[in-house]
Amino acid sequence: MCRRFVVAATSLYVRSPRAARTGPRLEARSEHSVRRALDDRSAAYELHRTSRFRLDGGAELVWELDSRIGVERDRPEALRMESRQVWRVVDGPAPIEVSLAMWQTFEETALRADVSLDGRPFFAREWRLDLRTVPWQIVR
Repeated sequence: MCRRFVVAATSLYVRSPRAARTGPRLEARSEHSVRRALDDRSAAYELHRTSRFRLDGGAELVWELDSRIGVERDRPEALRMESRQVWRVVDGPAPIEVSLAMWQTFEETALRADVSLDGRPFFAREWRLDLRTVPWQIVR
């Protein structure tokens, strides 16, 4: 069973005739939550953020971020961080999407990047690193 503490902040920018002259940001939302097991065996922090911006030519840039870090009381070395970011250009000549996904523990880390243009894959690459072999590794 988990206790959930939620802190949420939301701001919405409404377009007006003057908004085009004052800046391109249309929307910014952010939700933060802290989760903890009732018996204090585990805890996690989660973040979700979304922003929208007006681009030249009437297109929009949408940016989304989801991030999480979790740890267990009896195994703090099993800490794990995860994050995913997506940038989308919509309402332009062709839809573009760029995504980055990452995870990391004390022993390994990985990053994956994907780009699609007009709904078709354009670029994909993944990097992995074993942190147990680096000279500054954590020694138990």
